Amino acid sequence: MADTPSEDPQQAPDATGALVGDPTVDDAPPMEAKEIDRSQVQAIEREVRSSPFLWLTYVLGMALTALLILGAWYFVRNQEKRSFDFVLRQASAEIERNARSVEAVSYGMQGLFHSVEKVDGDQFRYFSEQAVNRYPFVTETAYYPKILNADRDAFEAEAMAAGLGAG
Repeated sequence: MADTPSEDPQQAPDATGALVGDPTVDDAPPMEAKEIDRSQVQAIEREVRSSPFLWLTYVLGMALTALLILGAWYFVRNQEKRSFDFVLRQASAEIERNARSVEAVSYGMQGLFHSVEKVDGDQFRYFSEQAVNRYPFVTETAYYPKILNADRDAFEAEAMAAGLGAG
């Protein structure tokens, strides 16, 4: 059993794991580099280039790259389209809500004018303030009573007496 490295002190491994007494790498004779003829290099290159596996690898690599690029482009395009569609739906819903607000105010005004024989400025102002406060899309309303030419002088005199004239 003296053949095992642990029992023979001459054959015990050192800290690097090499057996004591083994020649080190530095002690080995240097290997000479073989010089390769340029014609041998060219022959190897021709053989590699003419290999069908090289061309197959090249074509498959290009096809895979093209597919990955196309897939990434398609993915980004779909993401942008989904994002745009989402924003478009939100804007459309907001416009529809605002249009319904204007419609509701219009129907409310129609009801006001049908319920009272003659709407005066105070009644209209009361209705308008509530409509503007309730519907944020409605920013203002205006009241322009229809004045017949025969009633014009009386209307102007009434406005002057109320202090609305541009005197």
